[in-house]
Amino acid sequence: MLIPPLFEQLPPSLFRPLAGQNGLRYWGLLTRLNEELWGEGVHAPGELVDKVRVVRVIEEHLIHDDPWVDDEGQEPGSPVSVQASNRYAALRDSGWLAERRRGVRPVATMRPIITQFYDALSAFAHRGPEFIGARVHSIHMNLDAVMKLADGAQFHE
Repeated sequence: MLIPPLFEQLPPSLFRPLAGQNGLRYWGLLTRLNEELWGEGVHAPGELVDKVRVVRVIEEHLIHDDPWVDDEGQEPGSPVSVQASNRYAALRDSGWLAERRRGVRPVATMRPIITQFYDALSAFAHRGPEFIGARVHSIHMNLDAVMKLADGAQFHE
């Protein structure tokens, strides 16, 4: 059996934030980051953004989001700035965000392959799975109709 090389393309830890108790909240946070920082009409995937700006977007999201729970099931009582830094670190450590320095300033990005994966997940979330079988069946039915209309004579090899 040939196993598709998913983890040659993506970091194995990428699913960690989405698999925990705060998975839905991390998904909402990733959506907000993508829309405000690396979505269409903003910055291109891979383009560097000041880390301070990324953390600020996370802070704004946390202010308007329900309280997150930590791994022990407790509500975090720390200031929003600390929570935002922790959420940023979780996304960076799992591979959703990449960080480096531009001179002395830390900058962050969502790498193009990660953005492409996010877009595929988002499309799946909005539209559901694509049923390729129905498309293939539709194409087959259309080809049959063409063959019947033309009597099939001109299509035989």
